[in-house]
Amino acid sequence: MCKHILNVQVAIYAKCCKRWFDCAQCHAETQ
Repeated sequence: MCKHILNVQVAIYAKCCKRWFDCAQCHAETQ
């Protein structure tokens, strides 16, 4: 569950790590 955006309905796919993230911030935190 995304802690940055409340009730987020979309997911973004990060090609660099081949994983789905709720938002860009979630992805940035894993870098």
